[in-house]
Amino acid sequence: MGVNFATWVYGPCFDTFARTITYTPLISQPGNAAFQARGIFDTNERDVLGLDDNIFTDAKTELDIFMPEWSILPLQGDQVDIPWEDDVDGGTFVVSDVQGHGNAGGELTLTLQRIVPLKSPLPMILVSTGTFYVDSPEFARPLMTLFTTPPVGISASNYSVGHPSFATPSVSVPVGISASSYFVGHPSFATPSVGTGLTPTWARVQGARDTAGSLASKTVFFAAPVTSGNIVVGGVLVGDNQQLTNITDDKGNIYLILNSGRNPGDGTSLSVFGFRSQGPITNGPISLTYTLQGTSSTIWNIQEEFSAAVALGSISEDGMQLVVGRGVTTTPAFATLGSNDLLWNAGFSTAAATTGSGWTAGLGSGSQQMSEWKQVASPGSSNVATWATQTGQIWATVFGINASPRTKWALRQNAIQRSAVNTTTGSVTLPRTVASGNIVIGSIAVGTNGNVSDIISIVDDKGNNYPILAGYPNTRGRAIFWSGGPLTNGPKTITCTTSVTETVIYFLASEFILPAGKTTVSLDGTPAYTTAGSDPVYTSPTLTTAVNGSLIYSFADLNGSGCTPNNGFWSLNGSGMTWCDAFLVQTAAGAISAQWLNTGSGAPNVVAIAGFKAS
Repeated sequence: MGVNFATWVYGPCFDTFARTITYTPLISQPGNAAFQARGIFDTNERDVLGLDDNIFTDAKTELDIFMPEWSILPLQGDQVDIPWEDDVDGGTFVVSDVQGHGNAGGELTLTLQRIVPLKSPLPMILVSTGTFYVDSPEFARPLMTLFTTPPVGISASNYSVGHPSFATPSVSVPVGISASSYFVGHPSFATPSVGTGLTPTWARVQGARDTAGSLASKTVFFAAPVTSGNIVVGGVLVGDNQQLTNITDDKGNIYLILNSGRNPGDGTSLSVFGFRSQGPITNGPISLTYTLQGTSSTIWNIQEEFSAAVALGSISEDGMQLVVGRGVTTTPAFATLGSNDLLWNAGFSTAAATTGSGWTAGLGSGSQQMSEWKQVASPGSSNVATWATQTGQIWATVFGINASPRTKWALRQNAIQRSAVNTTTGSVTLPRTVASGNIVIGSIAVGTNGNVSDIISIVDDKGNNYPILAGYPNTRGRAIFWSGGPLTNGPKTITCTTSVTETVIYFLASEFILPAGKTTVSLDGTPAYTTAGSDPVYTSPTLTTAVNGSLIYSFADLNGSGCTPNNGFWSLNGSGMTWCDAFLVQTAAGAISAQWLNTGSGAPNVVAIAGFKAS
């Protein structure tokens, strides 16, 4: 049996020795913002014996990265900023070499070259493949000033952005590129410049589907390898109360599971999931492997490849929704924030579903497993997936993909887990370790109607404590918890311990990536809850935020009935169950409430809402 180095060797090593870094993907993801990551940093001396018996001493500085945490691997020319930590050296480096193919699987070694500030009397341009650096006599790398709207008196179609301290060099925004999203090029070179502002034209390339079951994992093949620069999206239906824990391909890329929905009631078996590649794929995979927690008699898969007709530096999800075991022909509405989104929908029906009006057929229209897609030009709050006919019960996932670097909050992974009955401990395990710099938000239920005061602690496997937000009704036993700030030590499992035996401990947990350039998180507005409401719509209290772009999180427990988020909120875990959560990125600060559709009957235990702002 082979050794899983990534899980058994490198994972624990990185949890022990890795330190926080800031990675700027100048070459591997041109045009994308810097992001936080982690790596093992080391400098090794080496002695070289000369022909004259003299010894020349040199040093090699290296950074080891944990490959499962990277959707797009580094390339030569990327930049790394490593802060001083506990009096250990750091600095700013450029990647001069990428060594090996994963050190038996899971770890990649980057050779680094330190960037030293130049002391020349004038700014100097250092040109490298795919980008350039601007240096000055006083600091290592001056910042360019980029405008999202043109300065007063300057045309939106052609203007220059100057170096902060010198009249030159400048960078130009070419004619025909949007003023709000464009690429930056040096005026003296035709290249290198990387476009991120061109309008995408989405097109389906290929797809595959499979209905084999009675498996804990399976591999589904495309007809041809995925073309470099394209993306992959998909949907999965699984049975027997199983959780989809991981999706990878034959080239080692890890796919982001966006949302999950299970049938109403806690004991039913079918769940639906949506997923996407974490970015444009560059290494030509041909198969995807789906892994569950255990064996399921049902594993229905649809996976499709799409091109955008422009060079993609990055993608981000933009809205999502679910339908779970309903005899309907449309999904609840959800909001999108970007322009020219790809909307993609997979439906799994007990009878048959056909492509809806305004949508383009993908795979299997008129069958039990079908997909459809379309491109939408403008943001909107009332996006829905529809089917022209749908004659049974349907499980469906629909979500939006935006062809631009991520600038707002983004979901990285999520999980739902219910403990065994009559217990004092319950846990939820995320599919992957939490990436450094991200936060975790979730909700918890203890007992059928337990007490919040029963909870002794919520703590993860790295010792981080998760505070419960104040103000929830003690006798309802339901509350929102969160990590209290960004995490840095890679936890994966969160455990709740109670002072008395509970009939059930129910967890929902989601990891979120902060908006680009943000490093701290705090509450925005006062968290609130209600125990009031009536069928068919339940509404949370109003939350008033102070900051644009805050993450709004809500959960609903509808006491034995199924619940689905509405009014633009994006479904996370458990849609259609008694206990589910959702989120929304609020464009403008102000009053907001979360709305939930009750698809069964009964009164709620708790409907809650909270806001989180990044700075």
